[in-house]
Amino acid sequence: MTDKTRRRPGDVSIKNWSLRRGLAIDVAVICPLATSHLREAEPCESYAQHQKIDRYGDAFENSDYDFAPVIFETSGAVNKEGENVLKQIIRFASKREGVTHTVFAARAWARLSCCVQYASAQQILNRDSVEPTEVADIPV
Repeated sequence: MTDKTRRRPGDVSIKNWSLRRGLAIDVAVICPLATSHLREAEPCESYAQHQKIDRYGDAFENSDYDFAPVIFETSGAVNKEGENVLKQIIRFASKREGVTHTVFAARAWARLSCCVQYASAQQILNRDSVEPTEVADIPV
């Protein structure tokens, strides 16, 4: 928990991350082709700032946790802060497992990519029929 509101913005919590501080990771997947992101140069960076950091960042000011949004795009991109956090986690995991880092990292990134692609495909299959013009401003 971050404050007296009892909000829990982190999808993943790591209790002992750095210097006796924990890390709360908030994960999201966005579509860069959605109307709300079409005019943005870096949609996942913008989403991380406006939908995650601006919304939850202040709640972590006096807490025992740092906050890191990890935003994936359905096209495969990830925000810079999220990439750095994932790289650190992968490095720690490869050391813990005693596996060569390059081998472990390649497999970890491939698994993450497959998970994002699978989740995106599930969302497409599970949603109601949507006209292409509802997703983006496409002239018909």
